[in-house]
Amino acid sequence: GHWRGIHTEANSMNFDIDQLDETSETSYRVVVGRNPDVDGAPGEDAGFLIVGPNSTQFQDVEREISVLNLLQAEKRKRALDLGNAEDARLFVDGNADRRELLVKRCTIGWFGLKQNGQDADFTPANLDRVLKSRPAWVKRIAGEIETLSNFDKG
Repeated sequence: GHWRGIHTEANSMNFDIDQLDETSETSYRVVVGRNPDVDGAPGEDAGFLIVGPNSTQFQDVEREISVLNLLQAEKRKRALDLGNAEDARLFVDGNADRRELLVKRCTIGWFGLKQNGQDADFTPANLDRVLKSRPAWVKRIAGEIETLSNFDKG
């Protein structure tokens, strides 16, 4: 479907309650572009394969982010004052760091990304490189994960 301008495709899910454990790892395609046409045929989509809130990856990173929030609050020994420029910067930077962590942990693959004319290997180092060169993709993927989370809450 299309949510907030981001094209996603969910793998089908079996809603039989006896099989819900088997479908907790549903993955989604987030298309960010398309490769050039080849011999008149449309180019291959390019994008990322992500998991949502029912995945162990999401559950683990959500817990890790909560722990980071608690540790940073304890280290400051005070609440952030968002009327203060320095505190506002800490808040914004912290949110960006957490968004990047969420995206890196919940991105489990990609499609259509190339290196030297071949499919690029999906590795943590390559993912870091791609996301660093296209920061807008981090926001798009994070937005999609957030949408999935809100959808799952009903």
